[in-house]
Amino acid sequence: MTITLQDVQIILGLPVDGLPITGRVEQDYNALCLTQLGFPFPKNNRTGGRIQIRQLSRWFLNLPQDADDEDVQRYARAYILQLLGETLFADKSNNLVHITYLQFLEDFEAAGQDTIGVVQLDSPI
Repeated sequence: MTITLQDVQIILGLPVDGLPITGRVEQDYNALCLTQLGFPFPKNNRTGGRIQIRQLSRWFLNLPQDADDEDVQRYARAYILQLLGETLFADKSNNLVHITYLQFLEDFEAAGQDTIGVVQLDSPI
């Protein structure tokens, strides 16, 4: 027995049609965290390119009342990253999520568009 895309669609209520999300693995995790979450990639709370989900949720526990649009987007990215690590891409550790997914959460305006997350590769796979 295996989980299918139809199972994902029914159980989580997520659409599964459209273009796939593809791209390169971002290697500069520090820069990715700085631009997308507002802080450097923490050395003491990471394993390779993955970050502890519990620590991520602690950093983004409460959105300040005086938060600007940039802060709201950072909190949204952290929340989505947490969901990705706990639900869609959970692994046997069940407490780590790969920072690479942040590169696909950069532009919220592109969400729901046919081109979200599609990156042209220089060389064929």
